[in-house]
Amino acid sequence: MAISISEVKKKILTFWEKEMQRGPSQVKVIKIDLSADGWLARVQITEENEYLKKLGHPPVFDKNIYDTTLDNAGKVIGFCKEEEREKDKEDEE
Repeated sequence: MAISISEVKKKILTFWEKEMQRGPSQVKVIKIDLSADGWLARVQITEENEYLKKLGHPPVFDKNIYDTTLDNAGKVIGFCKEEEREKDKEDEE
Protein backbone atom coordinates (compact mmCIF):
# COMPACT_ATOMS: atom_id res chain seq x y z
CA MET A 1 0.00 0.00 0.00
CA ALA A 2 1.41 3.37 -1.03
CA ILE A 3 1.85 6.06 1.55
CA SER A 4 0.61 9.62 1.05
CA ILE A 5 2.81 12.64 0.49
CA SER A 6 1.75 14.06 3.88
CA GLU A 7 2.94 10.83 5.55
CA VAL A 8 6.24 11.12 3.67
CA LYS A 9 6.66 14.69 4.90
CA LYS A 10 6.02 13.60 8.50
CA LYS A 11 8.60 10.82 8.19
CA ILE A 12 11.18 13.25 6.78
CA LEU A 13 10.59 15.75 9.59
CA THR A 14 10.76 12.98 12.21
CA PHE A 15 14.04 11.71 10.77
CA TRP A 16 15.72 15.12 10.80
CA GLU A 17 14.33 16.15 14.20
CA LYS A 18 14.77 12.88 16.11
CA GLU A 19 17.60 11.02 14.37
CA MET A 20 19.70 14.03 13.36
CA GLN A 21 18.86 16.22 16.39
CA ARG A 22 17.57 19.22 14.44
CA GLY A 23 14.91 21.40 16.02
CA PRO A 24 11.58 21.91 14.23
CA SER A 25 12.53 25.49 13.36
CA GLN A 26 15.71 24.22 11.65
CA VAL A 27 13.97 21.85 9.20
CA LYS A 28 11.96 22.84 6.15
CA VAL A 29 10.83 20.38 3.48
CA ILE A 30 11.02 22.23 0.16
CA LYS A 31 10.37 19.46 -2.36
CA ILE A 32 9.02 15.90 -2.45
CA ASP A 33 8.90 13.71 -5.56
CA LEU A 34 7.74 10.14 -6.08
CA SER A 35 10.18 7.99 -8.05
CA ALA A 36 10.15 4.40 -9.24
CA ASP A 37 12.26 3.36 -6.23
CA GLY A 38 10.54 5.44 -3.54
CA TRP A 39 10.57 9.10 -2.64
CA LEU A 40 13.11 11.89 -3.17
CA ALA A 41 12.93 14.94 -0.93
CA ARG A 42 14.86 18.17 -0.76
CA VAL A 43 15.19 19.57 2.75
CA GLN A 44 16.55 22.91 3.93
CA ILE A 45 18.41 22.64 7.24
CA THR A 46 19.50 25.71 9.20
CA GLU A 47 22.92 24.97 10.71
CA GLU A 48 25.55 26.95 12.51
CA ASN A 49 28.60 27.69 10.36
CA GLU A 50 31.25 25.52 12.04
CA TYR A 51 34.19 27.23 10.33
CA LEU A 52 33.28 30.68 11.64
CA LYS A 53 32.48 29.20 15.05
CA LYS A 54 36.01 27.74 15.24
CA LEU A 55 37.43 31.17 14.42
CA GLY A 56 35.57 32.63 17.40
CA HIS A 57 32.96 34.60 15.46
CA PRO A 58 29.47 35.08 16.85
CA PRO A 59 26.97 32.50 15.59
CA VAL A 60 26.33 32.66 11.85
CA PHE A 61 23.72 30.31 10.42
CA ASP A 62 23.74 28.73 6.97
CA LYS A 63 20.75 27.27 5.16
CA ASN A 64 22.02 24.02 3.67
CA ILE A 65 20.11 21.81 1.25
CA TYR A 66 20.03 18.04 1.72
CA ASP A 67 18.63 15.47 -0.69
CA THR A 68 16.86 12.78 1.31
CA THR A 69 15.89 9.39 -0.15
CA LEU A 70 13.07 7.23 1.18
CA ASP A 71 11.95 3.77 0.11
CA ASN A 72 8.37 3.03 -0.98
CA ALA A 73 7.37 2.40 2.65
CA GLY A 74 8.63 5.85 3.67
CA LYS A 75 11.78 4.75 5.51
CA VAL A 76 14.73 7.11 5.10
CA ILE A 77 17.47 5.16 3.35
CA GLY A 78 19.93 7.95 2.59
CA PHE A 79 20.73 11.63 2.55
CA CYS A 80 23.42 13.83 1.07
CA LYS A 81 24.28 17.51 1.38
CA GLU A 82 23.71 19.13 -2.01
CA GLU A 83 27.20 20.60 -2.47
CA GLU A 84 28.82 17.25 -1.61
CA ARG A 85 26.64 15.48 -4.17
CA GLU A 86 27.67 18.00 -6.84
CA LYS A 87 31.34 17.63 -5.86
CA ASP A 88 31.04 13.83 -6.29
CA LYS A 89 29.64 14.36 -9.80
CA GLU A 90 32.59 16.61 -10.71
CA ASP A 91 35.04 13.98 -9.45
CA GLU A 92 33.44 11.35 -11.69
CA GLU A 93 33.97 13.44 -14.83
